[in-house]
Amino acid sequence: MNDLEKYFRGNEGRLIDKWIHYFDIYDKHFSRFRSTDVYIVELGVYHGGSLQMWKNYFGPQAKVFGIDINPACKELEEDQVEIFIGDQEDRGFLRSLKEKIPKIDILLDDGGHTMKQQIATFEELFPLIDKNGVYLCEDMHTSYWWEYGGGYKKNDSFVEYSKNFIDKLNAWHSFDTRLGISDFTRAAHSLTYYDSVLVIEKRPIGKPVTLKTGVPSFPEAQLLESEDSSQEQAAKTIRDLHRQLQQSQSELRKSRSEVEQLQSESEENSIELMEMQKLLEQSHEVWGRSQVIIKAMESSKFWKLRKLWMKFKKIFVFK
Repeated sequence: MNDLEKYFRGNEGRLIDKWIHYFDIYDKHFSRFRSTDVYIVELGVYHGGSLQMWKNYFGPQAKVFGIDINPACKELEEDQVEIFIGDQEDRGFLRSLKEKIPKIDILLDDGGHTMKQQIATFEELFPLIDKNGVYLCEDMHTSYWWEYGGGYKKNDSFVEYSKNFIDKLNAWHSFDTRLGISDFTRAAHSLTYYDSVLVIEKRPIGKPVTLKTGVPSFPEAQLLESEDSSQEQAAKTIRDLHRQLQQSQSELRKSRSEVEQLQSESEENSIELMEMQKLLEQSHEVWGRSQVIIKAMESSKFWKLRKLWMKFKKIFVFK
């Protein structure tokens, strides 16, 4: 039994609520920070018991930060413990923590456990964790509970969301342009899944390198070594060509989309032109009818008498 579990089982202080198998996980990933000036951030203060547990576990140099939506939790502050009140789903609030907390060595998400809360917390706070720090999200079983926004194989559950981390971790080896090297690829050293828990250990990561040492054990090994070298070179060439092909396919899809857009616009313009031609033909037809009417009027007796009257009127006025 590790020190954390001993503290938990003998706890007579503030209330702590934890699954028993969590303590071995904590100790495995957090023990290297003991007796250091570690900064730990825990989302979900509850009754404040776990904040006291962390203070006891890490020692007098540790700084413990708690985050909770309940304003009453602010009263649980004590030496080495500072508490911020805010909504875990509020990204603006999460971003504001950057100005309030100098650094984050350990981020422990034991907050509201909804899918939106867990995803927002990861996206906003994971980049703030120290380059050699640890991210831990617990109670991930809520990804299977509908009342928390979860559900088996539901795309926006945190479990399904986090499965993408596996691809990002291995992106160095991808030939697909859809999976490129990201900040996560360069920052994540390992992903470890446990029952209801995900731990991500951070460490600056460069492109993986493979080496060979020692001497061949078989006579034909030298020839095989040469063949391996040729095969590796050929494989590299194939990968480069594959990448170029994917890029070309992407550009082709984009060009096709642009052509389809132009065709659509052209069809719309053709329809408008046909409507304008129809209106023009109607205008010509109206104009023709008007001309017929005018000629009919001019040839009528009334129109001739009107002209004679106007001429007579001018003579009369002149005199």
